[in-house]
Amino acid sequence: MSDSFTKIEVLYLYRDAGNYKIYDKRVLPCSGQYTIDEMERRLRDVLIDEEYFLPRALGISQLDFGYYDAELDHDWLEFIGLCRTDQEVDTDLDFFSFVDNMKRLKQEVLP
Repeated sequence: MSDSFTKIEVLYLYRDAGNYKIYDKRVLPCSGQYTIDEMERRLRDVLIDEEYFLPRALGISQLDFGYYDAELDHDWLEFIGLCRTDQEVDTDLDFFSFVDNMKRLKQEVLP
């Protein structure tokens, strides 16, 4: 049986300074030549502290609760995990482009 898949769901959340959370996800196309665990390892290697990323790496807007206090809140999203999906792709960005974007942004933010 083939372990191949062509779409992956990236699960993440925004946690504000009061620890309130907004959960979201994006469905990205992928080649399916790697296992979920391998893909997650590749992604965690380029995340900030293996957990955080900037919304622009995924080509999305910042999640917030309609208010933003720059002294308390932040721009980072918290990565939850990856899973296979049959849902429709909702971005033009593929998984490995997301990884490349995050690697580049991480170098800019944490030189």
